[in-house]
Amino acid sequence: MPYQFIKSKPRLSFVVLTALCVGIGVVATQVQANIQDQSEIALSNPHQIPDELNPRFRRLEDRLDVVKQELKDLLGATKEVQADEAETVHSLALKGSAGSPAPVYDYTTGTSN
Repeated sequence: MPYQFIKSKPRLSFVVLTALCVGIGVVATQVQANIQDQSEIALSNPHQIPDELNPRFRRLEDRLDVVKQELKDLLGATKEVQADEAETVHSLALKGSAGSPAPVYDYTTGTSN
C-alpha cells in the first residue's frame, strides 16, 4: 500500500518523506542537546548533591555580591566605608563591653572556663 502511494504521487511522497527525515533529525538533535546539558550538570555535580548543599552551585546572591562589589569599586568607595559596612549586630552590641578575666563556674557541668 505505501509503495502504491509513492508510485502514484511521487512529489507528495517526497515532501512527506523529507519532512519525516527533517523531523527525526530535529528530535535527535534535541535529545543530544539534552544529554549534553545533563552531562555538564553531572560534571559540576557528580554526586547529585542538592543545590542548597552543593558548594559549586552558583547562587544568584553570589553573583549579586560580585556585581555590588564591582559597582562599589567603580564608584570609588573607600576602604573605610567598606570597613564600616562589615560591622555586624553582634560586634555593635559588644563594642563597649570588656570580657571578664575571672573564670565563670558552670554549675551544670561542674567546670569553669
